[in-house]
Amino acid sequence: DCVEISISDNGIGRKEAAKVVSSTNRKSMGTQIANGMMSKYFEDRRHEIKYFDLEENGTAKGTKVIIEIPFS
Repeated sequence: DCVEISISDNGIGRKEAAKVVSSTNRKSMGTQIANGMMSKYFEDRRHEIKYFDLEENGTAKGTKVIIEIPFS
């Protein structure tokens, strides 16, 4: 059994964000840090973070993240 948390935003989307990051010679660590924290906290219990690009007519309209965490 798990709790599902859904977060959506209306930003530029992951593809455009990756272009911005690569043009600044800066490495984004947020996703890696979040996954590491979840793994340490939940140890061997199943958890998952899923990312979805939101699009409308081929144009980026943001990102949706679904986090599934165990509650037992």
